[in-house]
This record gives sequence, C-alpha cells and structure tokens, in this order.
Amino acid sequence: MVPVSNPTTAAEQQYNRAHAQTRVIVEQTVGMLKSHFRCLHSSSGCLQYTPIMCVKITNACLLLHNRCMKCGVPIPDDLPPLPNEELPHVDANPAFHWRGQRIQGIVTRQELIQNFFSNEVRKISHLYVLLIM
Repeated sequence: MVPVSNPTTAAEQQYNRAHAQTRVIVEQTVGMLKSHFRCLHSSSGCLQYTPIMCVKITNACLLLHNRCMKCGVPIPDDLPPLPNEELPHVDANPAFHWRGQRIQGIVTRQELIQNFFSNEVRKISHLYVLLIM
C-alpha cells in the first residue's frame, strides 16, 4: 500500500496520516529487529534464502524477541551501531509494475479508504482494525 498522491477528500487525508504513522512504527520495529538479530541485517537488501525461508527466519526472530521481552532480557547496548540505511522511495505509480496489478491495488486502496476512513465509519475508541486477506 502506498499513500494517495494528491488526496482530495478528508478520508484520503486520514488514510495518508494513518499510513505515515504506521510506516514509522514498522520502520522502527524493523530497525530494532535488525540491530538485535544481525542475521536479518547481513543481506544488504538481497534475499539470501527463498521468500518462505525468509519468513520463517523473521518469525523466529520475532518469537525470540517477544520471549526476551516477556522474560525481561534486555537488548544488548554494546553492539556496534548499524550503518544508516534508508528505505527506497515508494512511487505511487511505478512504471515497472504490471498495469493490472497497479489498477487492482488502486481499487483495493480506494475500497479500504471508503470502508475505514470515511465519515460513515463508526470510530470505536479511535482504533481501526484492518483485516487484509
């Protein structure tokens, strides 16, 4: 999912704000995991394993992290800092994507905005639960 390039409605603006806030949390989480579990950072952005194996490795690291947090094991402070790494800019309409996928993505994003960010949606304790299948 990418932000709406030129939001024209309040719902699109709310979606963009939620997208930005969520992206910050995801980036911080990934950074923390990469610093704690160096096996996630050593690839320089390239998959060294199949996508399925990468998912298994990431899930194992998440489980270990949660277990450490539950047992009060601190994240070591003596690890050398990782090089600053920026995420690539995500273009709302990248030319390298297939047209059908891009159109379906835009349709899906608009449905999500309509269903969860328009004024007709009831806000429950200011929380939105999005289930994307």
